[in-house]
Formats: sequence, structure tokens, C-alpha cells
Amino acid sequence: TVSAWSIAGGMWLAGTTAAQAQFAGTIGLATDDMFRGYSVSNGDPALSLGVSAEFGHGIYGGVTLATAFGGSPSPVVNGSNQYLGIAHRMDSGVSVDAGIVHRYYTQYATNDYADDFVEAYIGVSIQNLSARLFMSPNYGGPGAPAAYFEVNATPFNRNKWSVAVHLGGMLPPSTLGPDHASLVLIDWQLGVTRSIGPVAATVAWVGQGKTIDDPEVLQKIVASLGMAF
Repeated sequence: TVSAWSIAGGMWLAGTTAAQAQFAGTIGLATDDMFRGYSVSNGDPALSLGVSAEFGHGIYGGVTLATAFGGSPSPVVNGSNQYLGIAHRMDSGVSVDAGIVHRYYTQYATNDYADDFVEAYIGVSIQNLSARLFMSPNYGGPGAPAAYFEVNATPFNRNKWSVAVHLGGMLPPSTLGPDHASLVLIDWQLGVTRSIGPVAATVAWVGQGKTIDDPEVLQKIVASLGMAF
């Protein structure tokens, strides 16, 4: 789905320098609300809303909220993100940004670690390619840090069609014991989007690699509709 974060990023990449805040919004409906290869809506459809702002001088921020449908009770809030960052585009065309994001997920999230944590991030982007490194001091609870690195690309964007690729790797909190050593958890997403007026319709292949506790490769097809305003 279209995220408020992406709208905020688009605003500072466009070079917005107005003295007063400029706002944008998003709304999206997906067959599953996915986060780094995990469902955070217990596999149920979810409606997401987002508001972002660009405050001038490269400073941006926003809030997203998601509600899941189909479970019991239904509907139910299943997650929210709040973020604040600063970005700068250099004369070479390379943009860098840094910030902090607070993520909160309810019991409907299927991830193995924290559902309420803070991450700091730093990123770099040029044209249709971007990369970000996230660091969290409490991803596995207090005193259990973790790191996540992601690369996102749009190798095809022509007329009303586009293809987006995401590849991420999580270095989770270390745990004791021979069966629970640290390893990199890989996740990916390959999506095809068709613009229909103001609406973007996307079909994505979302997956996650093997873990120590789950030797199966997890993958599914997720369909979504999103609109920015």
C-alpha cells in the first residue's frame, strides 16, 4: 500500500522549502498488512491511513494507523507508526536522510520479537534506488538491540505501470544456546503496480527466508489499493 512515509519522502526529494508545513495523506486497503515479511494483521485484510508533513529545511514527519478486518473483534486497530526525520539533497543528486520511528503493533502481529519499539535510521537514495539502515535498542525487549538493512528499487516505471523491488535483512537480538544463535533474517517483496486515475493497484509477492525456529520459506501474494491526496 502507499505509505505516508513515502509521501513525505517524495515531498523533500521534490525540494519543498516553504516556511509553513505542507501536508499529504494516504489511504490504502490490502489483503494483508505485512511488515518485513511478517503479517501484522493476523493474515486479515487491513485499512491503513497516513498523514505526513514537510516542515521546510528538509525536516519531515508523519503518523500511520492501520485497522484489521475479519477477526474477532472486527474491526480492530492493529498498528501505528510515528516518525520524524531530516533529509538533504546534495549537488550530485544523491539524497541522504536520518530520523527516528516508533512502531507499535497489537497482538495480531506474527513477528517473533517486540511489538512496541523505537528505531533510528539513516538512508541514502539516488533516482530509483534507495537504502536504509535501522538500529533499535529494544527490538527484542529492553537491552536486546537489533539492526535491519533494506534496499528498495523501482527498475521499471513507464506510463501507468511500475515494478518495485524490496530486499531486507534483519540481524535480530542474540539469544543464548546452540539452537538460537544470531542469524540474518531475509525478507523480500516484488510488486507490480498499475495506476488507475488517482488509485494505485498493486499485486506483490512477499516472502521471508528460513529461520532457526521455522525452516520453511514463508511467502504469499498480497493485493492492495492505495491513493495519495
